[in-house]
Formats: sequence, C-alpha cells, structure tokens
Amino acid sequence: MSASAAFDPQTIELMQFAHDRTCQLLNISDKSHPMAVVIAKEIIRLASRGEREPQRMSRLVVKALSELP
Repeated sequence: MSASAAFDPQTIELMQFAHDRTCQLLNISDKSHPMAVVIAKEIIRLASRGEREPQRMSRLVVKALSELP
C-alpha cells in the first residue's frame, strides 16, 4: 500500500517534513540510504496510529533508533 493511498495530502506533507527533519538530525543526506528507508517506515507506522505532529514523530523515531541493539 502506498502512503498516498492511506493518507491525505496534508498528512503526507507533515510526514515528509518529519522524515526530512529526522534525516537532517541523523546526518543522512542520501534519501536512498537504508537508514532513511527505516525512518520512513517508522514515520508511516506512527502516522498510521494517528500521530500528526512532525516534531514529535521525529523525536520518537530518533528515540526508537537509539534503542536498537
């Protein structure tokens, strides 16, 4: 399922902002980098659960990544 099929345009814009911000915080400039893909999947998961605040999404993703083994 594509993100555009599940989310309205405003939500997709918020998700993109969260993704860009998170990548910037983690110094990831290549959007095809495997970690950028992991970030995108986590943001989609958060948005699927109703999160709409991009700064909070970014913080939650960074926190989740820092807890990985």
